[in-house]
Amino acid sequence: MTAIIGLVVVIVIVLGGFAMSGGHIALIFEPWHEFVIIIGAAIGGLIVKTSPRTLKLMMHQIANVFKGKSPKKELFFECIKVTHDISNFTRKEGVIALESHIKNPEQSTLFRDHTLILARPEVLNFIIDNIKLVLMGVSPEEMENAIDTHIETLEEEHHAPQSILANTADALPGLGIVAAVLGIIKTMASVSEGPEVVGEKVAAALVGTFLGVLLSYGIVGPIATNIEIALKEEARIYQVLKQGLMGIARGVNPSISSEYARRAIYEGQRPEFEELSLKLKGGK
Repeated sequence: MTAIIGLVVVIVIVLGGFAMSGGHIALIFEPWHEFVIIIGAAIGGLIVKTSPRTLKLMMHQIANVFKGKSPKKELFFECIKVTHDISNFTRKEGVIALESHIKNPEQSTLFRDHTLILARPEVLNFIIDNIKLVLMGVSPEEMENAIDTHIETLEEEHHAPQSILANTADALPGLGIVAAVLGIIKTMASVSEGPEVVGEKVAAALVGTFLGVLLSYGIVGPIATNIEIALKEEARIYQVLKQGLMGIARGVNPSISSEYARRAIYEGQRPEFEELSLKLKGGK
């Protein structure tokens, strides 16, 4: 929602300021061919730069910007709680007893109450894949290396669409100039029609430059930055889970590994020590 509000503010202020100076807003939208050239070229370049899978992931990330989807405090707590529960379970029942729980996590008593995690298959798979390493008897050092590789791969995969979108934002002013130059070429072919016609065509050409800069710095660029920030917050999920999973691998007291996990959360979403302790004990 905040992203939508921000974009509305940008458009209203820019167009409103233009109108306040005596300009007619309709003049900006009249040369619709400038919009076609710039937006069409940007989309075409985007398709050239990306694979279908990356493009699909980019569309998903852009949709999340407008939906306002980012990790909430409740999700971070569930990440701590699920590893805390698994750790307690292994201390009582043994590591081998985990095997039946990871085969069908939706029905498992360890997972079925953690609806926020079940709603995120990538997060659930991260937990299960690394529990399998514990079942295989992988040493804590090797498991940590495997988790770091997993996280690094996820971050590279998710940052690729954002980088391409940011690159497209950087290219938009140039595409605006392309549209403007084409407009000037058209204008030069009409100089014999008089100053009024030439003036209209020059104004239409300049709309291309305006549109390219506005789209770059006022719309596409901010969306790319929003995605970058969201990805950093998303990456915290896996760092939190890493602390809990490493506690399981090392046989650390669940409360201690939960405290390590708590400290991996950004301050604005991090539960207080007493708050976390109370919730882990079943309080509210």
